Amino acid sequence: MAAQDQMYVKIDGVDSGGMMRKCVMATVLKVKKNGLLFLGLILGFFLFYVLSQLSIIDKFSFNTLNYVVQNPKYSVWPEFQLKPPVTSDYFRSVCAGTGNYSITGLSDIKTEWAKTHDSLCRTLYDKFVSIFTLEARKATLIAPEALQKKVHNWLANNDDLYKEVFNQDIVHVVSEYTREHTIFNPLRDKRPVIPSDQPEKQYFDEIMNSTADKCDFCKFREFTSEHTFGRVESKHAFSASNIFKVDTLHALLALKKHDPLHWNLEEFLDLFQLTEKWLKKAHDYHPNARFPALIWDILPKCGASQVHPHMHVVLDFERHHGQVEAWRKGAQEYFEDHNSNYFSDLVAIY
Repeated sequence: MAAQDQMYVKIDGVDSGGMMRKCVMATVLKVKKNGLLFLGLILGFFLFYVLSQLSIIDKFSFNTLNYVVQNPKYSVWPEFQLKPPVTSDYFRSVCAGTGNYSITGLSDIKTEWAKTHDSLCRTLYDKFVSIFTLEARKATLIAPEALQKKVHNWLANNDDLYKEVFNQDIVHVVSEYTREHTIFNPLRDKRPVIPSDQPEKQYFDEIMNSTADKCDFCKFREFTSEHTFGRVESKHAFSASNIFKVDTLHALLALKKHDPLHWNLEEFLDLFQLTEKWLKKAHDYHPNARFPALIWDILPKCGASQVHPHMHVVLDFERHHGQVEAWRKGAQEYFEDHNSNYFSDLVAIY
């Protein structure tokens, strides 16, 4: 320590050095106290941040892992119920007895339904308004005389339909959880369209006859590939590995007969039971793959590359494909809001 720092004198019998030391010590203690207080505040904010992040992780990541990894069938939701709480007859007689049961009458049905005092009807109504937003709208127009005659002809000279053109009823239905928006206007079914270049039956017969002999799926053991873990087969259906894949596990599940339109319930159920069997086999081979999606398009005008009836089945590692994942997310949000199975409630409403 420097000499000048050690010097002190007595003033009026008071030890100035002692006073200085006390002053310095008091200052040091004050600084330490403020520092500790500041450090405590910093630690407090840090702990609050850590805990809040853990809460977020617990809410989102852990729950997500719980129903995605541990419960691949989303068993966190209540069990799916196919049987609705009320029958159609009960609904019409108790919930909304005087409604106009048509597309354009949906708004009137909802208005009457909202007034019900029946507990079952009220529960069902609450589910409906939780899932759907329904709006009835009007649309008017003025048409010149020349167009009026053409419109009247489009409507097969039906005067009632013609009157509706100038005061149209439009219904908007929004599914709030899946973000789907459907619009109904029955009059649009009457609008003019370009006619087909040939009758449907003629088109179907010609395409059936021209493709049957050279169909690869009709000789699937020779002309279709299979996955490295093999194929599955049943009485009416078989699996194949898609040549031009969209994912690691991309299969074709097809009926054995060539006709894509004329199959019965037994064949249909057999096809879907085989689909479940393939999904299980693919999952056993790739345990981390657990998100299925299915696409079924029929005939070339609907996007099918083969006339022979077949479905595309995919088992993904991360999420369901496309709209299926949107439905799942919507159903999960609905469960979090209402502690109920979205699909069970959807069936009940319909």
